[in-house]
Amino acid sequence: MFSWFGRFIKSEQVREAARKSPHDFIRRYKFPWYDVLLFLIFRNRDCIGSELSHYYSCIGLPARRISRQAAFKAIRKVDPSVFKLLIHKLAERFYQSKLVKTYKGYLLLAEDGTTLNLYKTDESLQRYGFVKNQNARNAFQAAKSTSRSAALYDVTNGLIVDFQMKRFKDSEIPIAIEQLKYLSLMNGYPGIYLADRYYDSVELFSILESHGLKYCIRAKSNFFKHYIEKMKSNDEWIKVKVDKVWQKRLKYEQPRERFTKDPYIKIRVVRYHYIVNKNNQTTTVDLMYFTNLSKDEFSSSDIVYLYNRRWDIENSYKILKSNQEWERYFSKECDSERSSIYAKVLFHNLSGIVQKEMDKELYENHPKKTKYDYKINRKQLNNLLRDEKILRWMRNENQKKIQKIMELISKIINKIKVPVRPGRHYKRWGRVISQSKPMRFRLDGREWPNTISWNGRLMTIKPR
Repeated sequence: MFSWFGRFIKSEQVREAARKSPHDFIRRYKFPWYDVLLFLIFRNRDCIGSELSHYYSCIGLPARRISRQAAFKAIRKVDPSVFKLLIHKLAERFYQSKLVKTYKGYLLLAEDGTTLNLYKTDESLQRYGFVKNQNARNAFQAAKSTSRSAALYDVTNGLIVDFQMKRFKDSEIPIAIEQLKYLSLMNGYPGIYLADRYYDSVELFSILESHGLKYCIRAKSNFFKHYIEKMKSNDEWIKVKVDKVWQKRLKYEQPRERFTKDPYIKIRVVRYHYIVNKNNQTTTVDLMYFTNLSKDEFSSSDIVYLYNRRWDIENSYKILKSNQEWERYFSKECDSERSSIYAKVLFHNLSGIVQKEMDKELYENHPKKTKYDYKINRKQLNNLLRDEKILRWMRNENQKKIQKIMELISKIINKIKVPVRPGRHYKRWGRVISQSKPMRFRLDGREWPNTISWNGRLMTIKPR
């Protein structure tokens, strides 16, 4: 997979896609298009100078290191859409390989949105807009530009199949529906669509079924409440009628045609009671899930487990924003920021494929007597992939060397594993820490919480 990627990134197809102008990347000089792309994908240092020194050292050509000015000039020539091509081609190639993993014969596809902050420039404000609030009522008052972004993530294989950056005002459901066109990359594998409660829409349900997808989506408490009130058990099928008034509000052609012919849709509703211990008090939280999976194939507990698997996409956002510092840019130019964002998605995919393979090996060789299950520490794996010369052999398309590096990483698998502790939770506020704001960004992209001095130590406090 890695040697193929190194070969493909040097192809004329990628060269053409990387050009903003027909005159860009004509010669293979010190920093050709494939070096620019690999440099952006494997970037992980604090400044562009140390990034360049590290990159040329990794590829075994330290004497050919270029200046920062030359690097900026080359990066500005890159069309960010080339990274979309690379993401899609990597996914297509992966699903044609023997590395594909499934759960009960299905791919688990999670959909979720996030926001990404960019530097405030005229181009970024025009392309993405900004968050309106009491402190920013117009573009002049805005401190930054914000994009509404979304990923279609393969939970079973650690792969972001598609990633989109849209205007902040755009809704998440239209972005999700647009991403469904990339299901064709999955080589015909059946899938189960996982999403949170912002995606429960009969339009989306109908479109998912038209693509042959199953779904498991968390329900809002007030959704279909007149039907759910009549349920006699915690796991039943309901038959929802989409009347003519409702049909007029539908935005997409496929649901309109379907519900005009037959106004009914069958949805399985699963209710589950969680017992939560908080502040030494036990409370019960009732959650609901919408699905079209049959009871014979998936029980109520299976549905709950499926939805819990969706949390992997939240972990991916945490890794991208915290460990890979997704929103740390080296330029205020909008296209350079977009290139940086998509490039880190691509590295996340390469790392994710390796992680899932190693997690599988850990699971198969895991002794039954241990207290916890184990998984690979993603941050340490990312550091290994950057430091163990895999970049050099990928660039040189040396499959044997890449295989040796993978075998080396596999040998130290027990040194980079961490236990999975169910129910573990870290306090956010009132937590004593040794260092104020150790990383720039948290999971949601915002700054770390403020701290106060408490008995000679630092303690986090809630935002005001």
